[in-house]
Parts: sequence; structure tokens; C-alpha cells
Amino acid sequence: MPLTAQVIRYPFAVLGAEPRSVLNRLPGFQSATICRELNKHHRLRTLAKHRQATRWPHYKSIADYQVGVYECDFVSPFTIGAGNVDADVMVLLQDWSSDDELTRGLDAETRRLGYSPTQPTSRNLERLLTTTFGLSLSDSYGTNLFPFVKPGNVSGRIPKRDLIEAARELRSHRLNSSARSS
Repeated sequence: MPLTAQVIRYPFAVLGAEPRSVLNRLPGFQSATICRELNKHHRLRTLAKHRQATRWPHYKSIADYQVGVYECDFVSPFTIGAGNVDADVMVLLQDWSSDDELTRGLDAETRRLGYSPTQPTSRNLERLLTTTFGLSLSDSYGTNLFPFVKPGNVSGRIPKRDLIEAARELRSHRLNSSARSS
């Protein structure tokens, strides 16, 4: 995140204002580029808040595990390690974890990175990004389509109808928040 966006980001939460209204009050910050950058981060934060407030039957929230230590300000903790919102490559994964995986106990590395580098999917993804694009995971933007924790093990399936509904709900909410913040 550019330093300008990081420094200015905090008044939004304090003032409850949209990025443009805050920017218009700050001398020297009339740049359209900075405004677009802040709007992008604001929309993503809005999506994260929506995910945090939403509960679906048969699924748990990230906050339900380890006293909420995995909770974050993203749609998915995966974005902690792949959070370049200006990346040329976006990685969209199915889901972040599972009930079996998260009830085993706290994984400090997963908490710090947003993913487990020892998982086969993580290793394969990092290898593909490096060999195909010459990028590391942190050079990309990554998130998960399904923002909830599925029952069972990490390789368990999520019904197609639930994946589609999650995509529709997040897309609809993203469009609504984009319209309000532009």
C-alpha cells in the first residue's frame, strides 16, 4: 500500500466518511490517482466488513476460531500474503481453510502470512507464479471466492450452488459499495 494511502486511510474509520470527502478536506491531495487508490482500499474494506457481518447455515466464520486470531480486514486472510491491489496478476482460490484444519490449534505462520506455505496448494501456487510470471505471491493480489469456513477437512468440497451464491452476494455488495464510493 502506498504510504500516502496508508497515512490518509485512518480518518475514514474515525469520521465514517467516504474517501473523496476526506480527500477534499486535505490540502495537496486532489490527485485522481490517490483518490482511485483510496477508493479501491475503501471498497475492499467494505467487502471485508460485509464478510465479517454475514453468517451462513452449515458454515463458520473465520472469527470463530482461536478466539478470532485469524480475523482480518480482508475478504480472506489469504490477502495478507497476496495483497498487492495494483498487481497485474490476481489469484482467486476456492476457500481459505476448513473446520478440521482450524480446530487443530493456532498456526502462527498461517496467522502471520495469511496462508500455510507447507500446504501443497500453496507450494504449487508459489511455484507456478515464479515459473510462469516471475512473481512471488506478495507481487499478486489473492483472495478466496468462498469467504466462510467449510465443515470437514481442507480438501472437502463446497456445493457449487454455495460457491455461486457467495460470488453473487460479494459481487452485488461490491457493486453497491463501488457506486457509493465513486
